[in-house]
Amino acid sequence: MTVNWLSTGNLIIRKVDEKNQTVPIEGTVFDVYTVLNKLVDTITTDSKGIARLNNIKLRSIQNN
Repeated sequence: MTVNWLSTGNLIIRKVDEKNQTVPIEGTVFDVYTVLNKLVDTITTDSKGIARLNNIKLRSIQNN
């Protein structure tokens, strides 16, 4: 018998002001790509400076 498990995870990015790291930055857009340069999704920071990508297949990704 062969069992294959699909692992998923979440990516969370917090964007803050460079000079005052207690100030979140809203509206920053991140394109998230696989290592093969395939676009996974585009995420945008909210009013708390948080951008999330949930339930993604675990693999190597990069931000361009």
